[in-house]
Amino acid sequence: MRRLGWTAALVAAALPHPASAHVASPDLAGAYAALLHTVTEPPAPIALIGLSLLLGLNGAEAMRQAWPPFIAAMAAAMVLIMTLRVYVDPQVPLLVLALGCGLATASGLRLPAAPAAAMGAACGYFLGVLSAPAPASLTTTLYSVAGALIGANLALVFGVAVVDMARQQWPQPWLTIGVRTLGSWVAAISALLLALAVR
Repeated sequence: MRRLGWTAALVAAALPHPASAHVASPDLAGAYAALLHTVTEPPAPIALIGLSLLLGLNGAEAMRQAWPPFIAAMAAAMVLIMTLRVYVDPQVPLLVLALGCGLATASGLRLPAAPAAAMGAACGYFLGVLSAPAPASLTTTLYSVAGALIGANLALVFGVAVVDMARQQWPQPWLTIGVRTLGSWVAAISALLLALAVR
């Protein structure tokens, strides 16, 4: 009897059912779904981690240069897709950006203001493309846009803050070496995913 119960459970789990991805809901559930989608849909997490490590390693000034273009470009990308249907597949560009962020972090070189702003704008734009909601009512669209913007920006700010505060708390060389090592891992993972994406 016990074996029959397990078999029934496995069959029920394998039955087709409606997909729950890209939930469109005109309430906070829709915003929450968009938030989760933005920070968990590959390759967004690896790009956000790479950018966070790079900006955190370069301190508050790099964040001040990169964050406003990040927000503006992400919002602009979603508006362009929803109004003009301007779409570029964001998978490869995000992986290339993650690879660049990882290599720049691993190198330990200082990030000047202009490249920081450009990197923030590029990451923001392609994250906006990835996070743009499907056609829906105005209320549903606004919830989705708000959730995506909040999710990506909270992830970036939190990631940069963790790295920057850790560097201030432990100014010893081992922490910087650890962050640079994480950057090299981001670069390696991005290169592997990029190879799979263009294969």
